[in-house]
Amino acid sequence: MNEASGKLDSSPQPPVLGRPRSATAHQAMVDAAHDIVTKDGPLALTVQAICQAAGTSRASFYRRWSNAWQCFTESVDSFLLPPSMNDPTADTIDILVAATMNFYRYLSLRATKVRLGMILLDASAQPDMLVEAKKDTEARRAKLLKRIGDDVADGRIVVTIHHGVVVNIISGLALHAALMARPLPEKDVRAVLSRLIFPIDATA
Repeated sequence: MNEASGKLDSSPQPPVLGRPRSATAHQAMVDAAHDIVTKDGPLALTVQAICQAAGTSRASFYRRWSNAWQCFTESVDSFLLPPSMNDPTADTIDILVAATMNFYRYLSLRATKVRLGMILLDASAQPDMLVEAKKDTEARRAKLLKRIGDDVADGRIVVTIHHGVVVNIISGLALHAALMARPLPEKDVRAVLSRLIFPIDATA
């Protein structure tokens, strides 16, 4: 990202080498990226702004990320995708319900609506930003699809329709309810998923 203008650019960036030496510093930068975008908008997101807010060095930042947007993406992932995503023993429906409710709560935040609006308004002047946002969304969608697909392959669940349609339905529920400022009861999300996904009883 261009530090002066706040615009994403394609200039070479230091390689991603791993995590900062301090777990505290890593989390501080992730939190800072999220706060900057939700409070001040995506154009305010720069490496310098993240490091200043987190009280860390640029060297520490570049041990993990090559640009500011990557850091923000990680903050959104940690907010939207439940920790149980990586637990092979966790219930698939529980994971999808949690992800849907997280998505709904995130979209319901006033700051998030402002951020999304700024990205859309900036689309003509900042096409790279819109492309990056789309890539981030597709990456999270791919993780949910992989989780469903892995559980089907392992014989843990049966899905009545294509995996992608399942994710489309729950994403649509969250998006519509948030944009219309309507409640989205967790029990309703679970009821919908329970009609699309059937756990297989391995003890039967």
